[in-house]
Amino acid sequence: VHCTVKTDRFQTRCRELAPPIPDAVSSEGSVVLAYSGGLDTSCVLVWLKEQGYDITAYLTNNGQKKDFEEARKKALKLGAKEV
Repeated sequence: VHCTVKTDRFQTRCRELAPPIPDAVSSEGSVVLAYSGGLDTSCVLVWLKEQGYDITAYLTNNGQKKDFEEARKKALKLGAKEV
């Protein structure tokens, strides 16, 4: 994955990202993702799914006001095996 971020004064190039080595994550090809339901973790969830991993999305309530049921549905819709 290559990306270029441009602002008014700066241009940043991101390096190429290689997919994780399956044995480094799990010998079973599955991962547990600390999932917030936001853009970043949703993109990571989809990317991991595309890499062939079974994803368990982990949601936790730390006192914030968030619609956890909506985040749970979103994770399942994006391809999480369980939440």
